[in-house]
Amino acid sequence: MQHLVNAFLIHGVPRFDSIGKRLFEVGDKYYFENLGIRHALWGYSIEDKAKILENAVYNHLLFLGYQVKVGVLGSHEVDFVAEKDGEKLYLQVALFKHDE
Repeated sequence: MQHLVNAFLIHGVPRFDSIGKRLFEVGDKYYFENLGIRHALWGYSIEDKAKILENAVYNHLLFLGYQVKVGVLGSHEVDFVAEKDGEKLYLQVALFKHDE
């Protein structure tokens, strides 16, 4: 994976403990720099819509200049913790919102 990161094909995103305010040593999550490369390597599958949307949101946050981490809150994952100019955003990406 590190070779793909070094070639700027994917981004390794560290996991961030939202309560303890620290980075985890292991468990990075990976996003493609370009979704066209993802589709060329893995093909396009309609079942991957949620992963593709999450990757697109990640790329857009980078484009806007945010530092992006994957958040961990207890046993739950926060898709993105984005920081820029002292502002911190917590984002959860979903195709559908189900009311329970």
